[in-house]
Amino acid sequence: MKKQTFATLGIFLILILGLGLTTANTSSKNGVTLTLTPNAHSGDVCVVNATVKNSNGTALYINFENTGWASWTSGSNISSGDSKFFTGASSSCPETAMAEIYNASNKTQKLFTLSINSTIIVAPTEENTLCQYENYNETSGLRISNFNVDNQGQGSDSSWQYLDPIQIKVGVENENRTKSVNDVDVELVILDSPIGQSGNDITSDFNLKDDIVTTIGTLRSRNTETATFNIDKLPTDLSPGTYYMYVMAYGNTDNGDKCVSTSTRLDNKHYYEFDIESVDYDKSIVAMPSSDESTVDSYCGQKDVQVSFPVYNLGDSDEDRVLVNIYNSKLGIDKYLVLNNLDSGDEQPVTLSFDVPTNLTKDYYDLHVTTSFDWDSSKDASDPLSYDRETSDKTIRVNILSCEVKAPTINAVLESSSEIGKNIVVQATITNNGENSANFVVAPMDFDSWADLVSVMPPKMTIPAGASQNVLITLSPKSSGEQTFKVSVAKNGKIFSQPVSLTVAKKPGIFSNFNISGTTAYLLIAIIVMLFLILLIVIVRLARRPVARNYQS
Repeated sequence: MKKQTFATLGIFLILILGLGLTTANTSSKNGVTLTLTPNAHSGDVCVVNATVKNSNGTALYINFENTGWASWTSGSNISSGDSKFFTGASSSCPETAMAEIYNASNKTQKLFTLSINSTIIVAPTEENTLCQYENYNETSGLRISNFNVDNQGQGSDSSWQYLDPIQIKVGVENENRTKSVNDVDVELVILDSPIGQSGNDITSDFNLKDDIVTTIGTLRSRNTETATFNIDKLPTDLSPGTYYMYVMAYGNTDNGDKCVSTSTRLDNKHYYEFDIESVDYDKSIVAMPSSDESTVDSYCGQKDVQVSFPVYNLGDSDEDRVLVNIYNSKLGIDKYLVLNNLDSGDEQPVTLSFDVPTNLTKDYYDLHVTTSFDWDSSKDASDPLSYDRETSDKTIRVNILSCEVKAPTINAVLESSSEIGKNIVVQATITNNGENSANFVVAPMDFDSWADLVSVMPPKMTIPAGASQNVLITLSPKSSGEQTFKVSVAKNGKIFSQPVSLTVAKKPGIFSNFNISGTTAYLLIAIIVMLFLILLIVIVRLARRPVARNYQS
């Protein structure tokens, strides 16, 4: 069953039975009876409801399309002895309603026309139901057993305020004793006026999570299920005034469709009436932190703590500038942010940061949030005195969870050889001994005289309470011998260090593979140099020796 859009002309499909003003008109001919039940008139729209009974003895075809009424549920065969119901609408409101009667086996053979006076005018009524408007009959079988509106914000259940979270619950009961109702859906519709007064469907403006709940499915006999509708925050761009909420439950059985949209739980049995309150200008600019944004957990000495929340313009006037401030004297926090062009119905996000002092106790502190508006454009927008109005009824709680920083455990192990010409890798294991997860920053210190830093991986980490994480520190040594440095870890603004000692070997020489001591190596080098010099002298002397000449006669 597809939801139909409410016509903007407001065609009122009104079935008013049994009222004194609405005696039915009847016209008969050749065994065919046309009965006109009371029609409605409102503005330029008329509605006619008619029943045709066939006692002609043959099957007939009934047509209203060429009778002056713009829209009829017409064109239907009627067997002899049967009756059928028709509905017609027209903006011209003809004085006569006519039914053209054809032979069912030859629809080009027009037998006769039945005419009836259609000028019975009845006053508009609000007795329309959502089922009727959606072209379903109000039937037995389903019942709206409960209807409840729960305003979980500042307003009441019947008088809503902007940003209120609203929950609507609709209980649906299957009254059948033996049969289930299948494919049960529950629909919620919000109008700016009742159906009988040409109300416009503005359901989408309310940002309902779902306006049709389809999760009920099959509703077994005598069982009740509840459909829940939620509005997370009443939108700020809705106009103040009175609104009308309709609900409808529908499904199907072997005997046809079932639909119900009336209940004693509703106002006038048909709708729930509620108001959206207007907002005074003095209270129109508000900061509205959510439940998650209203509390921040921190610790002594924490840097760059951020708070975020939206600021809304609930009024009718646009604001060129709005000044937002968070303040707490004990924390030494006094931060400002200027918002530009906060128009009526709009919102803008705000993010402000601050540092937590180190000399606090484990306690909670409230940040007071103030919004200043009605700016004097000739003055500095960052000066609170440049604004004529302010609201300051919101706070953000800062919970200081810890001010006694427990030192982490730092263990360091050499993971590589340590000698000149090769990188030295030291693995540091950091253990969080605190009661909460914490951020750590790792850096080596006091190594500059004998090494260069290559890398620290990772330099920052978050370690859960009681857990450990490894860090690899890589150094490039410049000097050999006994060396030291520190593995330093910063936590919550405090620095903890663990000294590390190691021996850096010299760069291997040409005799390092022969297990020869340094002194012996120098002696061998001296002997080799002397032998080389002696050999050089011998070569020079031999080169200078005279060569015997051989004279031949």
